[in-house]
Amino acid sequence: MMTPPGTLPATPGVNFIKWLGKVPPFAAIAAMALGIAGLLGWFLRIQLLLYFIPGHSPIQFNGALALLCIGITLRWPRRAQVGQRAPVVGAAALVFLMGLATWLEYQFDMDLGIDLVFFKPYDIDGIASNGRMAPNAAVCFALLGLVGLVMQLPEKVWRQSLLLSLFVSVSFGVGALAFFGYVSGVAPAYSWGPVTRLALPLAIGIPLVSTGQLIQIWDLGSRANVERSPRVAFPVTLGLVIVAVGFARILEAELGFTSVTLPALIIGLVVSGVVGTLIYFAQALMGSHERMVTTYKTLAKQTIALERTNKELERFAYISAHDLQEPLRTIGSYTQVLQAKYVPQLDSQGKDYLKKITDGVRHLEELLTDVMTYTSLSKARLFRETVNFDDLMARLRSDYAKRFIESGAKLEASPLPELQGNSVLFRQVFAALVDNALKFRGDAPPVITISAVKSGSMWEYSVRDNGIGIDPKYHEQIFEMFKRLQGRHVHEGTGLGLAIVKKIVESYGGTIRVSSEPGAGATFVFTIPADPHETHHP
Repeated sequence: MMTPPGTLPATPGVNFIKWLGKVPPFAAIAAMALGIAGLLGWFLRIQLLLYFIPGHSPIQFNGALALLCIGITLRWPRRAQVGQRAPVVGAAALVFLMGLATWLEYQFDMDLGIDLVFFKPYDIDGIASNGRMAPNAAVCFALLGLVGLVMQLPEKVWRQSLLLSLFVSVSFGVGALAFFGYVSGVAPAYSWGPVTRLALPLAIGIPLVSTGQLIQIWDLGSRANVERSPRVAFPVTLGLVIVAVGFARILEAELGFTSVTLPALIIGLVVSGVVGTLIYFAQALMGSHERMVTTYKTLAKQTIALERTNKELERFAYISAHDLQEPLRTIGSYTQVLQAKYVPQLDSQGKDYLKKITDGVRHLEELLTDVMTYTSLSKARLFRETVNFDDLMARLRSDYAKRFIESGAKLEASPLPELQGNSVLFRQVFAALVDNALKFRGDAPPVITISAVKSGSMWEYSVRDNGIGIDPKYHEQIFEMFKRLQGRHVHEGTGLGLAIVKKIVESYGGTIRVSSEPGAGATFVFTIPADPHETHHP
């Protein structure tokens, strides 16, 4: 039975998308941790928490506070309730206003008094601190705070927004440029002229937050929306190009390197192209995978519903066939009374009517019995008892002894292997095939040959006769329920014999087929797993 899948199979595209989905919460926690570390560094006078590496610029108090707040907006980007949303909106607004006001102070050479609002800094290593964050940090926080505010609006306003993505990309480029400056020892990369330098904690936190916001804007780490746009490559390209070109320009202007801007631009474009392409194709693979899983789940539900319906129909058929036997027995009993007491009083036409009633009752009894047999096979126990085919063949010869004598039939059986299964069900299989051979015999006395050969992991049994044969166009139809190639007036039967055989064989994980031509007899071949553990109930 098909069951809905619980988790997606591990594929490179799926794993990549799942990894992207983990970036925003990780970046948020890292940013909040860096911000809290900076705040504690100022409160507790632990200077190492302010710059991580002695001799570098410390993170200012308002910079640490902005980093903590922007981490909060990234960790909880949207809250369903207005009351829950207010703290996040307040945090984003504070970051935006602090960044914008600080940038205006630098731009117009003025003091708005915001640098000492939250905390009055003290001297570090003998150097006075004015409490103002670096100008490049101010630009980044103004952009990230604005993006955080907009993301509190309805999703359709900001989802896949190129403008917001460009804001985030600029922040990423500025922050990542400063980080590479620290790594490479190129101080101008994290400076903005002669003013305060971007602190190392901010050079770590700003690129992380920018990456998290870009993933949220484009829903890159979610399986909910699989139809995404390749436009995500543009902001990715911008961020990486800012890093590459900015670093190259600094090498040229500050350190005397020549002709490195163009190669850096090319490298930035190539790297961004690779990253953008990787994201796009990972999304495409994820979308295809998601549609496949959705289809699979739908099929699984339909299969379960179909199996439930089939069981209900089988139960209905079994109960109906069982309950119909009682009135049928009543009809049969009264028919026997008529035959015993009133036959001498009937004319030839009355006797003919009575015979037809008797034949109809007998045929209906056989039909109801076969229907009950067929429907009960779904509940039959496929228990593991040793099936001795010598005993089974002896039982067949005994059961059909009278018909063998009447038709002059011979039953030839080569040594057959023992199997683990239900001997009653296997006897039904061979009995139905032997009965079929006797019923559809030709002019010559029937010769029925039973044999078995090993074929891979299966035993292949064959029952061959020399009867009238079967036209190849009917080879599949004869295993269907109530399928008769000739009328009941020609050959007795209910049309369920071979359908029962097929269901028993398939219950044991095997298959059945027939090979025959008109006038050339028929060979029924069915397979049964040699290993009982390979048995599968339908």
